[in-house]
Amino acid sequence: MAAVLRKMLGLSIALMVAAGIAGCADTTGEGAPYPNLATIKRLKDKVLSKEEQDAAIQDLSLEQENHRGKAIEAIEKR
Repeated sequence: MAAVLRKMLGLSIALMVAAGIAGCADTTGEGAPYPNLATIKRLKDKVLSKEEQDAAIQDLSLEQENHRGKAIEAIEKR
């Protein structure tokens, strides 16, 4: 009897962990857009200069900050 209860407890814990992990998935479709193959091919043709790299990094950092701010606002609205 104790072995059956232990197995049931282990199974229920595993199911709760799986449900928690599934709840963390981005199902809204509002996640970070991934580059498609055409974008990658186009980027391969040109090598950025140091200044262009710095500008791109700065743009991405600003975009990340904006995204983080919007995410915080969305969480606080809940």
